[in-house]
Amino acid sequence: MLADYQTLVTDLVRDDAGKIQAAERDRAILLAVTRYSKDRPRDKVEDLTPESSQLLPLPAAWDAEFSTLRSLEYPVAQVPPSCETPMTTPPGQGSSAA
Repeated sequence: MLADYQTLVTDLVRDDAGKIQAAERDRAILLAVTRYSKDRPRDKVEDLTPESSQLLPLPAAWDAEFSTLRSLEYPVAQVPPSCETPMTTPPGQGSSAA
């Protein structure tokens, strides 16, 4: 997918003088994706099995620098949904949500 964006940016910018280096182009793409992700975050839903009565493991796709936990539903499939407010563990004390 990155190669598609690199090709598109190279085509649209039309840098005939060759002033924009590949590293600069890639950095601009990364900044654009980061900005877009903040403006339109992708919500993902994942079912987790608790390791104990109070701790949940982090989802497999969790990115510590980027991901946020927005809600917990417990018990699952209850109508209407029963959403809990997540409480995260302070830094340095584990990587689970309770």
